[in-house]
Amino acid sequence: MTVFPPFSERPGINGLSRNITPVGQFEGRDVHEITLRLPEGPEARILTWGAVIRDLTIPVGQAQRQGVVLGFDSFADYPVHSPYFGAVVGRYANRISGGGFMLDGIWHALTRNEGTSTTLHGGPGGFSQLVWDVLDLSLDSVTLGLTSPDGDQGFPGAASVRCRYSLTSKTTLRVEFSAHSTRATVFNLSQHAYFNLDGSPTIEGHSLRVWADSQTEVGPDLIPNGRILPVAGTALDLSHPRLLSDPGLCQKLDHNFVLTRSGADRLQPAARLTSAVSGLSLTVLTTKPGLQVYDGHLLDVPVPGLNGQTYGAKAGLCLEPQFFPDSPNQPGFPSARLEVGEIYNHVAEYVFERPAAVRSNA
Repeated sequence: MTVFPPFSERPGINGLSRNITPVGQFEGRDVHEITLRLPEGPEARILTWGAVIRDLTIPVGQAQRQGVVLGFDSFADYPVHSPYFGAVVGRYANRISGGGFMLDGIWHALTRNEGTSTTLHGGPGGFSQLVWDVLDLSLDSVTLGLTSPDGDQGFPGAASVRCRYSLTSKTTLRVEFSAHSTRATVFNLSQHAYFNLDGSPTIEGHSLRVWADSQTEVGPDLIPNGRILPVAGTALDLSHPRLLSDPGLCQKLDHNFVLTRSGADRLQPAARLTSAVSGLSLTVLTTKPGLQVYDGHLLDVPVPGLNGQTYGAKAGLCLEPQFFPDSPNQPGFPSARLEVGEIYNHVAEYVFERPAAVRSNA
């Protein structure tokens, strides 16, 4: 597996040291914050711990910017209080049930971190809780990497992983994942940002549309039972924009939607979130077949967030592109299997826009 030298020894990174700020340590390793900027466009602050999007601001007027994600001002709050704020989750995003999975006739027991039999977001030592290496850096992009040993949290294969964040236009943050493994394994990475487009105490004044006609039914433990059900006419119908405060909408959203796609591995729209207060909309595009929508109804963060904000129930909305939850145990779901010699790829884009009328009055 690749061994990464300190970023200070890599050509091209040293010259951008002003964009890298030390913010603390985690388990004996230095943690840094990287600032990405695009003139008259987004500004993103990325932590090497968990490959976290700590802050993301979008221009909304003359010399005005709107923060659009939840996070903390201090890194020290992340390992203790963060419910995956802005993190890259894996090796398998979302839930795997039953304490593990069978692959090629071999049972792989996983570490559990949700109840006694569920592995959530890769387990208690998942990618969201590791310090990533800075592999490449420019003014508007950063590539982070890590190595995950064979047997990490119970998953087979030593894996080499990359995550690239780039500001590709005045409106877009692009996230590109890639990985390969020394053994056949399962792989599913996702970005776990909590979005709030206007800074209100809750996202209930936002409207949401999801490009999906069906969803994977779950039981009380939020584990899929293998059934894929239509959403039309149900409390999970987001096929047209609906206010998140709509009493006819499920008020405890934590569901995987089966995206309507015209072909595999193509970058296509998954969801659009809109705030009438700020005039901002966010369109999420992905190459993956599923989207987990979580409305943050369990949030109750005991310390202040960015700029001293209080994060209570529904302070932010997660839109997590992914393979389906528990796919390793559900033969009828799209396979998340990664073979030796294959490259895992996942691209997601987060496109922010304001209506023309709002832009013209800025």
